[in-house]
Amino acid sequence: MNFWQINEFNKYLFLFNGTNAPLSYNIATGTLAAAGWTGPATVANLIQGWNYKTRQYAIEKNTTIFWYGAVGALTGAMTSFDLAQILKFSGNLLFGTSWSVNQGIASEEYTVIATTAGEILVYSGDWPAAANWFLIARVRIPDIIGPKAFKSVGSELYIYTKRGVIPLSKIISQS
Repeated sequence: MNFWQINEFNKYLFLFNGTNAPLSYNIATGTLAAAGWTGPATVANLIQGWNYKTRQYAIEKNTTIFWYGAVGALTGAMTSFDLAQILKFSGNLLFGTSWSVNQGIASEEYTVIATTAGEILVYSGDWPAAANWFLIARVRIPDIIGPKAFKSVGSELYIYTKRGVIPLSKIISQS
């Protein structure tokens, strides 16, 4: 994976490509630097990032592991979370994103993780080590076309597959 994926977090752009060390671009000053994380054995193996409840997350290339930082942290130690024992189908993590769903009176924010096998996991809670972190949905969809194959529009998350575009809320409601 040699293309760069971008995640915006706290007025910074974080760039990942799974080959080079992630970069941090300060939008206010226009400066570019190494991201400054510790934890992953090789930070260059981080391929994609997303934000969830004021923490930054990143997927490790060709694994079932994602990493997350402290609340609001731009640098510092990241903690790993391995989904190997949770996944039902073989495959590596492809992308993660947050998903804000309108529940009528208020919106609920979830984190969504997709694998190369088309398995989608939806988590609720504050972060993986929190007591309220739990898996609320698991579905399998047709092959996802790539690591950038998703888009949030309003309160819907669309995932692009080899069989068409799938709205996540429709899949969840039918499972």
